[in-house]
Amino acid sequence: MRDSFWLVQLWQILETAPLLLPLAMAFGVGFPAAIASIADLDRVGRGVGRVTVWNTVGTVGGAFLGGFVLVPRLGLRLTLTVAAAATALAAALVLRCE
Repeated sequence: MRDSFWLVQLWQILETAPLLLPLAMAFGVGFPAAIASIADLDRVGRGVGRVTVWNTVGTVGGAFLGGFVLVPRLGLRLTLTVAAAATALAAALVLRCE
């Protein structure tokens, strides 16, 4: 099997998909859940805009903070732990807003 590039690729997909697919689905639910918790049916556009702005701010800020501050100071393992805790906290806040 090591001789065939495509078989190795297929094996890696079959090996990682059961781990990554549930997480990807959970993260995919987060954005619509955040919109549903904030958006009022009369002003859906405003709610979507607000969630999109905060999502963008969090993405840019997290990338900058992670790459330039946390990884150099804390190391990769602790940075990933902090990121997981921040994600859990954000999910709890979104669920609390419902």
